[in-house]
This record gives sequence, structure tokens and C-alpha cells, in this order.
Amino acid sequence: MAIAINGSGTVTGISVGGLPDGIVDSGTLATNSVDSAELIDGSIDASHLAAAIKAGPYVRAYVNSTHSNITNNVFTKVILNGESYDTASEFDPSTNYRWTCGTAGKYLATANLTWDQPGMVADKRHKVMIYKNGAQTSHNETWTAVGGEFSQSVTDVYDMSATDYLEMNCWHLAGVDTPDVQAGAQTTWFAIARII
Repeated sequence: MAIAINGSGTVTGISVGGLPDGIVDSGTLATNSVDSAELIDGSIDASHLAAAIKAGPYVRAYVNSTHSNITNNVFTKVILNGESYDTASEFDPSTNYRWTCGTAGKYLATANLTWDQPGMVADKRHKVMIYKNGAQTSHNETWTAVGGEFSQSVTDVYDMSATDYLEMNCWHLAGVDTPDVQAGAQTTWFAIARII
């Protein structure tokens, strides 16, 4: 039976229990026409959410061997030549040391860098940075209190199109070319995840 609304607003053609599955989809609803007030408690469960959530891919890359003698006052790409995971094979750990987006969306990115102790100079400026498409977008600048090992990190959310890329860079103003970036999956790493 067809659904009809007469001139007085009376609806006919709907049986007890409402519409059969598949009759109404996102193409037939006005934007924001259904919110939590219109949903029956328990009508959406984990099986429904799994299909709706579009998170991922996920990547985590790290420095596999010490990146030595970072040049003073030069923005330097961090050589991320190891991977903890790369669910869509979008990270390049051998040539460009960067992640290239394959699926447009919003991404959370965190870069963590540990400066190694042997070449550190006290009371100097150091940065860890995230670059998008070759331009610096976020950074954390720290003044070292002592000449020892220390870590710094930066996190940001990026609106990415397919083929956009993110990379991790560092910089220091120690006055010497001796600071090193420490190797290790737990010390110097770059993690990216699609959140929307």
C-alpha cells in the first residue's frame, strides 16, 4: 500500500510497527532531521556503528637508527626509516620518509622527538615540527635546561585530501652541529590516524 498524506495532514498506508527496513535512507531525510530524541533507546547497536564509523587508516613510523649531527639552524627532515604499523601502506620509510594521504578526511598527527645526550648543549632552542605539503604547520619549541637527553612532541588535526602529505622535521640553535636525534620506536616517532 502506498503512503499518502491528505490535505488535513492525515497519513495513511503505514502499518503498526512503522516502515519496513530499507524504505528510508540518508537520501530521503533532510539534513539534521533525526537526532537522539527521535531514536528509540537501543535501536542502534555495535553492529550498526561498525558500518558507520570510517576511522583509519593508521600509521606509526620511527627512527630506526640514530640521526646524527643535525646541522645548526637548518630545518632537517627526520629520517623515519622504521614502522610500527602502516595499515594502508601509505608511509614511505625508504625515500621521502613521509606519509601520503590515500583517503581524504580529518587526521590526528603526533610527532615525538628525543634529542640524544652526547651532543646536547644546555640553554639552547630546539624544535620538533609537522609539515603539510612541504610547509611547516605545527611545532613545539623548547629551551633545554641542561645538556642532556630530552623529548618534545607536537599534535594537531589536519584536513587532508588524497595525495596531501605529512612529514616530521626538527631544528635547533645549539651553535654546534653535534645534536643527534635518538633512535627507537619508543623515543622518536610519528603517528597518524584518520578520525573522520
